[in-house]
Amino acid sequence: MCEEAMQVSQPSADTCWIFGVRNGYLSCWPQIARSMAISCKVTGCKNDSPPALAEQQVCVLHFTLSIEGSCAEMRRETALGNAPHERQRDIMRFITESGERLARVATSGLHLTDDLKARILSTFLTLMNLRENLDRANMRSSFGRTGQTR
Repeated sequence: MCEEAMQVSQPSADTCWIFGVRNGYLSCWPQIARSMAISCKVTGCKNDSPPALAEQQVCVLHFTLSIEGSCAEMRRETALGNAPHERQRDIMRFITESGERLARVATSGLHLTDDLKARILSTFLTLMNLRENLDRANMRSSFGRTGQTR
């Protein structure tokens, strides 16, 4: 098969040759290139989901909008400082996982428009504000329970 591959001077656009070592000899075999693009699952959206968001199956725009909406709900939930400890841990986990995933998207080498870059930075700021609100709520509720400052 390797001899056949060497005879082909111009491989077709839909094949890609993979080379490997087998029994000490260089062997080659063709691979058919497949499109790995996953479309955004939001109805009407024609953007592709980047590899860092393959699990969520959404584009960068819809991912940031989802984070911003979730942060707004959590901020309202924690504003009074009545969220149980387990819920606070869930919120912290959400902040961490969302921030890490957003960082992977932002630094993955995708071509991002200036608007998307601004949206990503704004979403980071929203995550940071949620973290600060959670910390402030904890400080208020700790003070209210003990009557002492930390």
